[in-house]
Amino acid sequence: FSAGPDAGIRCWKMDPATMQFGLVGVLQGHTAAVQNVQVAGTTLYSCARDNTIKVWDLSTGQGVTSVTTVHTEFMMGLRLYDVYLFSAGLDGKVVVYDTTKNLQHVFTHTVTNRDRAPSPVTAVEIATDSAGKALLIVSCSDNAIKLWEVPNFERRGILLGHTQPCRALCPGPGNSIFSAGMDQSIKVWEFE
Repeated sequence: FSAGPDAGIRCWKMDPATMQFGLVGVLQGHTAAVQNVQVAGTTLYSCARDNTIKVWDLSTGQGVTSVTTVHTEFMMGLRLYDVYLFSAGLDGKVVVYDTTKNLQHVFTHTVTNRDRAPSPVTAVEIATDSAGKALLIVSCSDNAIKLWEVPNFERRGILLGHTQPCRALCPGPGNSIFSAGMDQSIKVWEFE
């Protein structure tokens, strides 16, 4: 899947004979640039700059539901954990939805900076620590990477090391995570 400023989500399939990807369809329904997608089985979740999250049935290519979020700035990412979908945005909010209840809003957590003001979120990821506990990891415009245990939002720490905001987070092997920053660095962090 790929998405971008044309508000469409392109679906691609690899042809094993040619080892080339071919376009098989476009999911349309957003009215602004699509920021992120997440797949769970035959369901795709997408968030866009129109502040909506859409749910798609990949077996039919049809939209199932659409939710206007409480975000007041662009959403930067989506992540799934168990039955929960997390959205994170430049308004400093992480919003939790229940995927079993038509994306019912469950909880909003405001990420703050040192001055207790909302800290714009630039990337979001879910990973596990060495004990197998799920962690919500967000990078912020204040260059910090902040961690909470989910689903209870117990604070787990702050990672400092980037000199500019991080724009991508990715789980690594074991209990590690990679962060890629606008400071042109990739850092590897390991959880205890």
